Amino acid sequence: MPKREMRSLKRFCVASIYALILIVVVGVNRLDAQVRTATISGTATDSSGAVLVGAKIEVKNLGTGITQSAITDSQGRYSIPYPPVGEY
Repeated sequence: MPKREMRSLKRFCVASIYALILIVVVGVNRLDAQVRTATISGTATDSSGAVLVGAKIEVKNLGTGITQSAITDSQGRYSIPYPPVGEY
């Protein structure tokens, strides 16, 4: 095989290895990010169906005992972003 073709083949192999490493690293990070957290959200209402404004909503991870809270907005909505995966 001529020297010129060997250099081209070597460059192709090196570029392919770098591309494969990049794909693996980016792919693993994306999978990891999709597994560990979620968002708990909803609307707080009383027994008559009226929304509760300014109510404190608290969630507790039963495995760790860690609590997180939120206050409902003017429409009774709340959101608790990024709680770790677990039973609440």
